[in-house]
Amino acid sequence: MTRIQSLFAAATVAAIAAVVPAANAQNVHFVGAGSSAQWQMAAVAADQLAINENSAVYGGAETVQHWTYGNGAEAVDNRSTVIEPEVGNPWLVWLQDGSGNVTDIWFALSVDSTVGVRTFSAQETTGSGATITVL
Repeated sequence: MTRIQSLFAAATVAAIAAVVPAANAQNVHFVGAGSSAQWQMAAVAADQLAINENSAVYGGAETVQHWTYGNGAEAVDNRSTVIEPEVGNPWLVWLQDGSGNVTDIWFALSVDSTVGVRTFSAQETTGSGATITVL
């Protein structure tokens, strides 16, 4: 598991639980947090990746779904209680089969660039350095 996946695995699970029904197994393609300047472009790119994945892997049988919410999630640095949670705008793109099961996931949170770097670097030896909480 890559560093970014371990930092935001909890965020993905929380976001999916808030948006779509429970699924069997998901392929997490991207999870991240960072600059608002890249947020919309990354969402459009994730949508295109979902369309490509749907066509190549599922023969177009899946449905591409989207979710965004203004100030709908926060990045929490668990290393210190002094560091305040940073609220940001999340987007979530996923593929859903005809039974409502989620098969593939792309997720990002728009926060200040410095916060994005800090949360990426917030890996403790216990693996619980930073999380995303859906509000």
